[in-house]
Amino acid sequence: MLKIKSCSGIYMFPTIACCCVHALITQSTAVINSSVSEGMSAVLLEAMKLEIPVIARQNDGNNSLITHGENGFLFNTPQVLQKYYPGNYFGFDRDNRPVFYDAIGQCDFFGILHAVKADEVIEYRRNLAKEGLRLASQRSEELGFKVTQITVVFDLDGLSLKSLWKPGVVLINKISSMYVKEFPGYTNKVICVNVPSVFPVAYTVVKPFLSTDIKNQIIILKANWRVEIQNHIHPDNLPEYYGGTCRDKNGSPKCEQFICYGGKVPNIYFNIENTEFEDFQSTTLTRKSKLTLKKEIKFPGTFLQWQFMTENGDILFGINYLGLEGDSQNFVAHSRKDSHLIMEEGVALCEEAGDYEIVFENDSWLHNKQLFYNIYTSEHEKKK
Repeated sequence: MLKIKSCSGIYMFPTIACCCVHALITQSTAVINSSVSEGMSAVLLEAMKLEIPVIARQNDGNNSLITHGENGFLFNTPQVLQKYYPGNYFGFDRDNRPVFYDAIGQCDFFGILHAVKADEVIEYRRNLAKEGLRLASQRSEELGFKVTQITVVFDLDGLSLKSLWKPGVVLINKISSMYVKEFPGYTNKVICVNVPSVFPVAYTVVKPFLSTDIKNQIIILKANWRVEIQNHIHPDNLPEYYGGTCRDKNGSPKCEQFICYGGKVPNIYFNIENTEFEDFQSTTLTRKSKLTLKKEIKFPGTFLQWQFMTENGDILFGINYLGLEGDSQNFVAHSRKDSHLIMEEGVALCEEAGDYEIVFENDSWLHNKQLFYNIYTSEHEKKK
């Protein structure tokens, strides 16, 4: 909203009476509907009745009203998702199922969720699932027999503890739940490659949201995965990077013309409205003051996670381990963070039980600083 208000030529109307809406529509050049999800939009119906051009985001409700280029115009996914949210279809497996490549290890969930709403990401993945079913149906017509499922290749290269950022994990679990509910039987197999040592921990976090069928479909390929994957996908249908023979027209062995591999989202896409502070606490750090928080870790193998932002300048941040006898040891190095520019977030594995001390310090002689913070833990199920 702040970005919209700062744009030249855009005026934000205050709340207006329903009786005035009709008059505004009749004076408009076009009516735009940007809802991520929509039922039967009364505003679009009214505008179409008045023969005012309509422009709407693609979703089930708007698609039912508008045929693109005939009685209106439909626009698609936010550019940031098209450019930086990994995944797309390329080729078919040995049983003629469309193959979806998901380089989830390269996904910048922090950047994505500061550029668009979680619901927009879920809608994007929903549309990708529908595209998979369309490709399967098209394949059925070409071959003369039924193809109803897809194969997924999860590329976990780049997956780390940092990938377990809480809002990102919540998003993945929502997407998983959406697939289970809306697309049962959608996948035939889920092939994992480039599997890092942190994978068992990450899998523990999402496992409760996966159906039994999906859990049984998971195939983990190890060191020789580029050879093993050819048992599932013929080299002629496989990008060279994954052990096949395919390159795109630009010569990319990853076929990047077709498959998005994610990457860090530039700050230019960030939208301040997506920085939500629902779970955050706030305090004012006066000049030359500290805030020290103590967190008890009961079980070795617990993850200590943090998110924070400041107003009116940067801040010093670090974590100490107090130990069972109270002796202080540096756990996360104390350093200056530009948290007034972008939210700081991180995760660390606590291999020892005991008390951990989280320290925020305002070392300014001149300015008080407002601090918004969220400190939380997630425990590894091995403790059970």
